Amino acid sequence: MFNVKTQTVKGYKGLDIPFKILSKGEDSNNLAIILPGAGYSAQAPLLHYSTGIFINKSFDVLQVNYQYNNKDYADFSEVSEAIKLDVKNVLDYVLSNKSYKNFYLIGKSLGTIAMSSELNRETFKDA
Repeated sequence: MFNVKTQTVKGYKGLDIPFKILSKGEDSNNLAIILPGAGYSAQAPLLHYSTGIFINKSFDVLQVNYQYNNKDYADFSEVSEAIKLDVKNVLDYVLSNKSYKNFYLIGKSLGTIAMSSELNRETFKDA
């Protein structure tokens, strides 16, 4: 069994960006960051099974659940800028509340845009 915390932070254009942190409740130094695609959620098979693997290895798992298929984004043309800012804001919040030593980033399609931006962060130099 594991614990799930669901929260939001403000993202691009002030819209809420939901995210979940899953953990076994142990004090983990390891964080796996799941960055799904636009139409492929963290609950879809590829990322669902990735989450399970990391949970079973006692990692905390962060699932960023941006919702670019939502009507709020209907006339939205800056999706690459939005995803970079949205993921940055979620990571800033999560990393300001807990320290981790080891990181894994898992991205699918659109999530890789944010991943490439975040890999420039000093924190992720060995991710």
